[in-house]
Amino acid sequence: MGSKPNGVDLTVKYYWIKSPDTLNTAFWTQTSPSDTFPNYLAPNLGAIQMFYKRIVIFNGIEDTSNACVVKVLPGSISLSENIVNPTIQSVYPGHIPLTFIGSNITGGSVSPFDSLKYVWLKSQDPNFGIALAATEGTYFEPNLIFNEGADTTFYYDRFVYILLPTAELACVLPSNLVEVVLNDTNFIFTSDTIICSGTDASLISGNSDTNYTYQWQKYNGTSWEYIFGATNFEYFPGILTNTTKFRRVVHISSYNLISNIITIYVTPNISNNFISDESPQQICAGQSGATIGGLNPTGGNGSYQYSWWYSSNQINWTLYIGFSEIYGFISHALYNKTYFKRIIQSGGCVSTSNIVTVSPIIVEAIADSPVLSCGNNAVLIATPPPIGGSGWWEVPSAISLLPDSSNAITNASIPPLTVNNVTFQVVWHVQNSDGCKDTANVAVTFFHSISPANAGTDITLIGVDSVQLNAVSPQFGVGYWSVVLGGGEFVYNNDAHTYAKNIPQGENIFRWKVTNGPCIPQADEVKILVTNIKIPEGFSPNFDGLNDYFEIKGVEFYPKSELIVSSRWGTEVYHKTGYDNSWDGKSMNNSVLSEDTYFYVLKLDEKNSRKGYVILKR
Repeated sequence: MGSKPNGVDLTVKYYWIKSPDTLNTAFWTQTSPSDTFPNYLAPNLGAIQMFYKRIVIFNGIEDTSNACVVKVLPGSISLSENIVNPTIQSVYPGHIPLTFIGSNITGGSVSPFDSLKYVWLKSQDPNFGIALAATEGTYFEPNLIFNEGADTTFYYDRFVYILLPTAELACVLPSNLVEVVLNDTNFIFTSDTIICSGTDASLISGNSDTNYTYQWQKYNGTSWEYIFGATNFEYFPGILTNTTKFRRVVHISSYNLISNIITIYVTPNISNNFISDESPQQICAGQSGATIGGLNPTGGNGSYQYSWWYSSNQINWTLYIGFSEIYGFISHALYNKTYFKRIIQSGGCVSTSNIVTVSPIIVEAIADSPVLSCGNNAVLIATPPPIGGSGWWEVPSAISLLPDSSNAITNASIPPLTVNNVTFQVVWHVQNSDGCKDTANVAVTFFHSISPANAGTDITLIGVDSVQLNAVSPQFGVGYWSVVLGGGEFVYNNDAHTYAKNIPQGENIFRWKVTNGPCIPQADEVKILVTNIKIPEGFSPNFDGLNDYFEIKGVEFYPKSELIVSSRWGTEVYHKTGYDNSWDGKSMNNSVLSEDTYFYVLKLDEKNSRKGYVILKR
C-alpha cells in the first residue's frame, strides 16, 4: 500500500515498477500496464525477493516512491480467510457502530516462533488508509465525527501479517473493505439570530426527508416542551418577546434523533430616540457648522449604531456620509429648508427619531453686473441691505466712491483713461442683524470716450467700380463700414482704409461707424459716385426727333457740371452750368449755328473733365 500523495487531485495517475536488484537501475521494469491503482497486489513470485516502487504523475511531473521489498519464504503457507463483519453499518448521531469482528486466519505457519500481526486501517478514501493503534483481531470504533447536515462514510480494512522472529513481516493478507455510514438526518441550518422584541423571527429550516416525522421543541427555562402543531421539517416562530431556544426531534424507525440547538435572542425595543435643534448658534444660508442634539437612547443590546439622514421634502432621504455619532453635525452649507432625522440600530432593533427642521436665514446681496461706463465715471447700483443690517462696497484703490462705500447706489470714478478700456472687480457686501452675510461680485468696465468719426471725402468713379476708402482710424474703439445707399462689397469692413468693390453705377453712400462699449457711436458718411460718361461725336438738330440734342450719357450724375462750346476759331458759342443735355445747336443768344465742327470742354466736377469735338450737321 502507498500513502496518498500531497498536492494532487483526481487527475493524478499511478503506475508500478519492479526489480530483483535495487542497485542496478537497468533491472527496473513496469509491472502490468493495467496496474494503475494507488495500491498494488503483488502476484506469486518465482524469485526469492522482488523490489517495488510507485510512480505518481501529476501535471506532467513524476515522483518516485521509496522501494518496498517482497521476500518469498521457503516452505511457507499462504494466509487465507481474512474476512471482517459487518460489511456495512448505518449509524445515527448519539449511537456508535458495532464492533468489527475478523475471521480466524488459516495458513502462514513457517516455524513455531512465528506469530500473526494485525493492522487496522481507516479512511474516508477507499484507496488510502491510515493505520490505527488497534492490533487485535477485532476493532471497536468509539470516535466518529458527524458532518452536520450530510452523510459521511468511513472505510475500514484489516491487514494480517506473519511476524517472523527477525521482526520482519511476511505473507500480508488484506481483508474485505467494510463501511460505516454516519447518517445525520436532523440538522438545523438556520444560525442563531437577534431580533427586536415584538417582531417576527425568521423561518427556522433544516434538512428534510419525506420518510421521517418531525416535532419542534422550545426550552422553557427548565425543560424542553413540544410546540403544538410544529410538525413540519421547518418552523416559523412568529412574534417573540423573549430570548428562546429551539430544537427539532426526528423520528426514524425506532430512533429519535435530536438536532442541534439554535437560539433566537430577543432584545428590548429602542426608546428615548429624540433629537432637538435647540441651540444658541444661528444658521445662516450658505454656512455650515450647526449641531443637532440627541438624547441617549435606551433598549436594544446597549451598543448603538447611529446614522443621520437629511431631506428637502421629507420623502426622499439621503444618508449623511461619514457621520455616525449620537449628535448631528451639519458639515455642508445649507441654502434652503432642510429636514433631519436620526436612525438607531441595536440588537436587531431599529428606531427612527422625530424630524427636526433647519431653516437657514437667507441674506442675499444683489447688485447690477456687469457695469459698463463711457468715460471715467460709473454708477454702482445694488439692493439695500435688510432692515437693521448694513451694506458696503469693497473696491480697488484706483476707484473713488461718492458719496461713500455704504450707499447701495453710488458713483465710482477713476483717473482719466489712457487705454481703450479697463475692468475692475468690486464687491457689494450685506449683513443682517444676526450676522448672516452675503456678497455680490460686480465687474465694472470703463471705456474711453470716442472722437467724431470721419469717413473721408466724397469720391467720383468714372468707368471703374472699385476704390480704396480713406476714413480716419479711431484712436479708441473700433470702426466698421456699412452700405447706406446703393451697394458694394468691403474687403475688410473694420478697416478704415479698406477697398470697396463691385460698386454699382450711380450714387452710393457708405457709412463709417465707430463704437466703444457703451459710448454713443460716432458715424460719418462718404458718397461714391460711379459713372460711365459717353459723349457723342455729333448730332443733327433738325427737329426730326432723332439726335436733335447734344446728349451726354451720365452727365445727369453731375448736377454742377459745366459745358463750354467754341467754334473752330476759338469763339465761345455755348456755355451752360449744370448741363442737362439741352443744347440744340443754337448759340447763347438763340441763333442757329451753322453746320460745322465745334470744340467743347466738359467740366464734371472739380477733379474730372473731358475735352473733344462735336460735328453739328442738320
